[in-house]
Amino acid sequence: MDSLYQKQQQLLARTNVSFKRYMYGKIPWNDRMVVSSVVGDFKIAQYTFEVGGRSKTQEQIKNRPNAFIVKDNIEYGYKNVIPLWAFGLNY
Repeated sequence: MDSLYQKQQQLLARTNVSFKRYMYGKIPWNDRMVVSSVVGDFKIAQYTFEVGGRSKTQEQIKNRPNAFIVKDNIEYGYKNVIPLWAFGLNY
């Protein structure tokens, strides 16, 4: 049991969740209807957002209308991919 706990702690230490925390911090929670989404990380009105790092793929939101990938560590958006920093401009 101790080795399982140690393995979990090692995986947790290597996981970067700061970009999701940043994204959630930029949403005006009192002004929007935001819900958890089965397909993406969260949904605002009819728009679904999947948040991830530079290597995040379209796999989770494929064939979904109004779905967007929000990526960290990219400079420019394209098609339905939005750079995470762009959400900071709305704050």
